[in-house]
Amino acid sequence: MAIFEWKEEFSINIVEIDEQHKLMLQHVNVLYEAVLACENGIGKEGVISALKELIEFTKYHFATEEQYMSEHGYPEHELHRQEHIDLVNQLEELLEIVSIGIKPNFCNDADLSNDWVLSHILGADMKLGIFLNQRNIF
Repeated sequence: MAIFEWKEEFSINIVEIDEQHKLMLQHVNVLYEAVLACENGIGKEGVISALKELIEFTKYHFATEEQYMSEHGYPEHELHRQEHIDLVNQLEELLEIVSIGIKPNFCNDADLSNDWVLSHILGADMKLGIFLNQRNIF
């Protein structure tokens, strides 16, 4: 059961970033399934694996966004980059919590792994998309 499905309203109209956002949502869905399994008595290994993959992909994706911002002189680059740092730190903290044996509750602890995805896409990334589109970058 997927918690997120891609909707066109999530598009920032930058093909490379939109494709990565679709993959990020898939990673969040895998994490969601792993957390549900963990809550139902299946071990934490699936959650740890899903979190590691989400963190790795998130870092890759954020590097892509930061490259666009740097190359095109995005005026909110530093603010956006700091949001990236904060989000990765939150995911890494969640991984540490799970690794020491605390079972995550997706609706509480892992909220950051779903709420931030949409709020980041619909907020900071949408602004970046508008900025880039105004420079004929799609």
